[in-house]
Amino acid sequence: MSKAAKLIKVLFSWIYIFTVNLCSDNFFLGSLNPNTVYSKNRMVANRRMDAAIVWVDEEKLLDT
Repeated sequence: MSKAAKLIKVLFSWIYIFTVNLCSDNFFLGSLNPNTVYSKNRMVANRRMDAAIVWVDEEKLLDT
């Protein structure tokens, strides 16, 4: 695939991501309404991220 084709593919994928995220009600109302799929997924992602951060901190403590 040529560079131009790759660039166009990346550009359209970014446009798609932004339009889906920014133009959907879930993006704006997800933090306000806890029953939307977006906010539930965000809460799960935040919990996983917190768990990963705690795990990394424990690993660092064990190494010292």
